[in-house]
Amino acid sequence: SATDPVAVVAILKELGVAESLSTLIDGESLLNDGVAIVLYSIFSRLAVHEETFSPMGTFKEALVLCLGGPAIGVGVGIVSSAVLGFLLNDPASEITVTIIAGYGSYLLAELAEASGVLSMVGAGLYLSYHGLGRISARVTESLHSFWEMAEWLANTLIFFLSGLIMAEKALVSSTVRGVDWAYLLLLYVILNVTRAFGVAVCFPVLARGPYGISWRQAMLLSWGGLRGAVSLTLSIAVSQVEGIPEETRAGISFLIAGIVLLTILINGTTCKPLLNRLGLNSPSEAERELFIRATNVVE
Repeated sequence: SATDPVAVVAILKELGVAESLSTLIDGESLLNDGVAIVLYSIFSRLAVHEETFSPMGTFKEALVLCLGGPAIGVGVGIVSSAVLGFLLNDPASEITVTIIAGYGSYLLAELAEASGVLSMVGAGLYLSYHGLGRISARVTESLHSFWEMAEWLANTLIFFLSGLIMAEKALVSSTVRGVDWAYLLLLYVILNVTRAFGVAVCFPVLARGPYGISWRQAMLLSWGGLRGAVSLTLSIAVSQVEGIPEETRAGISFLIAGIVLLTILINGTTCKPLLNRLGLNSPSEAERELFIRATNVVE
């Protein structure tokens, strides 16, 4: 159940919280999206095809998925960055190159039996670092607008489909029992506790790392672990697998959609009050000093 940073990052940007925290949350989502799909691919093969579990075989498969995907993505990013260098003020062509880079890296990785999602992450990271300066200044705004709209359409479609599936499973299907609602609430509590534990374990490293987060930021990071599009996509994939019993498919779809709904309604709506309570929207000493100096210059 990978985290979805969209809502939390939007709140952070709205209130002017430190950019490093938004970057940290975004980066976490990029990596755990790919890891979640890799784990799903491994265990779905074991469950559906009834393959014998082999620790060494599973490790090798995970290694290929995790390392092969980013390697292919970086290769696609290098080629795409080179192509962008030959284009100037051509919105259609430059946007098309980014589309090919994203979906091309995914398809190539899947054909090589590596992780397509991690391949896209690798291509995106390379392009953002090396290819951003090769995009024409006149095209930059159109490029961002295009991908923002594409992201919105994809998220809307996924939430719409999963909502229909959850409504059918929860309200019409007899496979979801009353006790499943209790399991849903229990799972919600467990997810929040385990995430808080994970953030607490990693806090000493994060506090001393390049981001240098405080305990207040760690609390927000823990509570802001919303679930979203990737989790719903995987639950939709499970619901279409004939090799899994209908009752299991219905239960997974119900629990995942319910968890996404609860994290959005509870965690998502309370992130802003928590952020204000922790004082994370207050300007830093450096920001105060810059404001005072700018005011003095204006005067």
